[in-house]
Amino acid sequence: MIDPITAVTAATAAFNGVKKLVQAGRDIEDVTGQIGKWFSAVSDFNHARSEAENPSQLKKFMAPQSIEQQALDIVINKKKIQEMEAELATMIKWRYGGTVYEDMIRMRRKLRAQREKAVYAKLRRRKQIRDAIIGLSIASVGLYLVYLLIDIGMDMHKEKIEKQE
Repeated sequence: MIDPITAVTAATAAFNGVKKLVQAGRDIEDVTGQIGKWFSAVSDFNHARSEAENPSQLKKFMAPQSIEQQALDIVINKKKIQEMEAELATMIKWRYGGTVYEDMIRMRRKLRAQREKAVYAKLRRRKQIRDAIIGLSIASVGLYLVYLLIDIGMDMHKEKIEKQE
């Protein structure tokens, strides 16, 4: 699973690539691959942000950073992506007019729904399986320890009874 910081880094790199190519005189249609990478990274960021906002019990327990830092990172990176998107929208509107950007947004929503079903559902299943395996492992170790304690207690009880006889 990609984390929000990595996704923003990828989005920033893709966006900077778009800007450099456009500034070098390339048309928007020549940099659609780079724009596509940016939208993919933004989609990954949004999914990672959603996961960070609703972490599993295991992730809550083993959180490496403070809640305040995590919240600040998410808010700042979300704002950064909004700024990049506004600049990208301006580039597209300047070249093709406003309707092309709105058409692209509608298409993006459709593709995002398809991607959610295909990619992220698979990732969620993997995460749930991993969390279940970890939970079962911890429960198994706990049960084994309880068994050992009971067994030791039974042995001590038998020794006590044998000494009394």
